[in-house]
Amino acid sequence: MNVILKYVDSQPVMGTIATVTVLSETPEQHVQRSFQMLKQLHALWTRFEKSSDISRINTANGQPVMVSAHTTHLLRCMKEAHKQTDGWFNSTLLPVQHQLGDDCSLHSDDRSTISPYARTFDSLADVEIIDDHTV
Repeated sequence: MNVILKYVDSQPVMGTIATVTVLSETPEQHVQRSFQMLKQLHALWTRFEKSSDISRINTANGQPVMVSAHTTHLLRCMKEAHKQTDGWFNSTLLPVQHQLGDDCSLHSDDRSTISPYARTFDSLADVEIIDDHTV
């Protein structure tokens, strides 16, 4: 007889508190793997680390950037969300955030930087996904 157990854990990640709940015979193992994945995604997507995919894209001034497949998937989802919401979802608002003073991490002394040429876009058509590892 298989016994299904429930395990819940919450941890800080990506500037918020993430809660993972798993029903499984070995739930704790799956919860820990989930948090490992969230931390990997945070490292790829944080704007407060110069080596992250997002920071490198933000400072590339339109030049191609090699990124992880997770990041190209994120960008495809962002483009689709922009399209489905008629532009209400807009992932290019970082220059506006900076103008409003949002350039400091909530959890460290890290600050985000952007190119002096950074701008917002009404369309994400210029966000080109060349292949699974280049944008």
